[in-house]
Amino acid sequence: MIIMKNLIYSIKITPVALAAILATLIGILWLVTLLEYTLHMSNFVAVPASIVISVAVISLTTQGVRKRKEHATGIRILCAISPLLAIFFIVGITLATSMHLVIYPLLFMVILICSMDLFFFCTRSLIVKIVLGIIYSLVVLLICLFLILFAYFAIMVTAAGGFSSNEAVQSEFSPHGTHLAEVVSSNQGALGGATFIDITRQRRNLNLFVVALRRNHVRVYSGRFGEAYSMKLYWESDTVLRVYFRDDVMVFTRMRNRWVQS
Repeated sequence: MIIMKNLIYSIKITPVALAAILATLIGILWLVTLLEYTLHMSNFVAVPASIVISVAVISLTTQGVRKRKEHATGIRILCAISPLLAIFFIVGITLATSMHLVIYPLLFMVILICSMDLFFFCTRSLIVKIVLGIIYSLVVLLICLFLILFAYFAIMVTAAGGFSSNEAVQSEFSPHGTHLAEVVSSNQGALGGATFIDITRQRRNLNLFVVALRRNHVRVYSGRFGEAYSMKLYWESDTVLRVYFRDDVMVFTRMRNRWVQS
């Protein structure tokens, strides 16, 4: 009973530690998810989720700063690395989710500002503040510069109607429907174009009502623009794909979870 009371008391005075651990676990989970799927989150879900995360982080930060004198050594260490955790968290969200471009910088600024507040208010060592403060400031400056350039580039591409367009010229399912092969013609305007052969393990999409998990394709071939219209796909089995191209045959075989051309 005493242990439980101590645990409850520690939770009350260390909400920042719990938030940091939760953010880290979520970031790791989404990064692992990225290996197999890409999480496409609709704005209907992304906006409320971002607001909830922001409010929770601000509230926990405020409470953590007020109780900074009660923090144990371990909590102060977590506060010292909280900007690093914030960076990992927002990078994980950016890589593993697909949301509106405005959400990312807003969520990033909220989490980053709160983490920097925790770092400066809850870290007692002046040397640690100076050294890590310089490092964090440089990293944040680079990330902000990257976000500005990325946003500018995205706006320019959108205004120009996009630089490229991809068209699936041909698609074939394997005999048992476990894989989908597609011949893609990529037109990049003045930059030229290319021909790709992509293989996607089914199911491609996994709908979870509020989000959709889309399995990433594997690109097994990249060639010149226009080749797509001279190719013919043929599945010999679920693990062997033959592509007839002019007078030649390309064979792609799945071996040890990899597609190998033979």
